[in-house]
Amino acid sequence: MMRRAVELSFLSVLLIVASMAMSDGSALARAQPEHTMIGVFPPELEPGIMQCWSSLTSIEGCVMEIFQSVLTLKIGMIGPACCKAITEVNEKCWPKILPFNPSFPPMLKDYCLHKA
Repeated sequence: MMRRAVELSFLSVLLIVASMAMSDGSALARAQPEHTMIGVFPPELEPGIMQCWSSLTSIEGCVMEIFQSVLTLKIGMIGPACCKAITEVNEKCWPKILPFNPSFPPMLKDYCLHKA
């Protein structure tokens, strides 16, 4: 039962982040949250989180490729442009981008480094 709750929380976060990645950036800049999601995000989004996502969201479909890889545990679905963006993500960003699976980002980056 606890595992199911964790999976649902993880999927909720993925949906939120995917929505943010696909939305108009100016709309995000204007949006002021009225409340926070306790237990999912800190009271304020961690500083720099959007900067961490910027290289990935600049490549069309990259965020979805990463999410599909996380959900299916199949890294081979990452395309070359997305792989290039993945290799450019700062190491300090990965715990912010994929906080629920700390072992996945190194595997993802290693795959992309060898694919290039």
